This record gives sequence, C-alpha cells and structure tokens, in this order.
Amino acid sequence: LVVLLPGMSLTNAVNELASQHWVSGTARFAGALTTIMKLSVGAMIAVTLADVLGLDPVIRAARPQGPWVEWGSLLTAAFAFAMLFKANRRDYPWVIAASVAGYAISKFGGHAWGAPAGIFLSAMLLTAGGNLFGRLVGRPGAIIRLPGIIMMVPGSTSLRGVLTLVQQQDVGAGQSVFLTVLN
Repeated sequence: LVVLLPGMSLTNAVNELASQHWVSGTARFAGALTTIMKLSVGAMIAVTLADVLGLDPVIRAARPQGPWVEWGSLLTAAFAFAMLFKANRRDYPWVIAASVAGYAISKFGGHAWGAPAGIFLSAMLLTAGGNLFGRLVGRPGAIIRLPGIIMMVPGSTSLRGVLTLVQQQDVGAGQSVFLTVLN
C-alpha cells in the first residue's frame, strides 16, 4: 500500500520547487495533491458505505505489540523496498541497511529531540552516508539515499491529515500536517 502514497512525489516536488524548477515542481506537487485527494475521497466513500451498511470495524489486536513486531516489520519492509526498487541482488544488504538506518535514526533522534529534528538528522546522515558510499565503493550513492529516505517521506502523514481534516472538521490538524509535510 505504501506505493500508493505520494510521499516521494511530494518530497521531489518540494525539492524541485526549492531548486527553482517551477514547472516540474508545480506539476509534481499538483500530481501528489491529486493523489492524496483521490485516496481521501476513496477512504471517505468506504467509511460512509460501511456506516450505511452498519459495518463496525472489529479490532482484534488492541493491545500493544512487542518491540520485535516493529523491528520485524521494518526488516520485511526494507526487503520489500529492495525488491520494489529493483536493486541488484548484491545491493540488497546495502538497501536493507539504509532502510533500517533511516528509520532507526529518525526514531531515536525523534525521541531525543522531537520528530522534525529526528527526521532532519536522519536525512542529513543518510545523504552524507550515501555520498561517502558512492566515493568509497564506487557505486551510486542513491543505493543508500533512496531506501533510507523512503522510510521518512510524508505520504501517510499527508493522507492522515486530510482524513482528519475531513472527518473531524479540524482545521488546526490540517494546518499542522501541512507544515509537517512541507518540512
């Protein structure tokens, strides 16, 4: 499902706009916003239809999960990203390590200094690590940068923000998510 979220498109759009590539940045940003709106409308239709039919979600796993679930899911997602990006088999360990590092740095940095600082620290270290990897190993730095950053892109945050804005009519939540996505 993460493939449907426009996180990387939003990230690339803001990067292009910051680089003053106005046409491509605006087009990519509009495409990402359109995707968010399509997903939001689809989710709202599903929620409304479930309400009309009298279907209530049954939550079977309401208890907190152990830390092994989080880290096991992270390893599974990292392996899936290696396959999704069609990395060479010899690059799978690098892609998986970069994905895990990106998540771990943003998580622990976020606990120490707040979520935005953790994400910034992770992005900065992954970019530097990707460049160092490219120079030392002689392979593209994107092998490290892209999988590491994909764990931090704001796709799900933007979708959750729009759904909160629509469901709860909370403009403050929408503004907060908008600022989070653009940071």
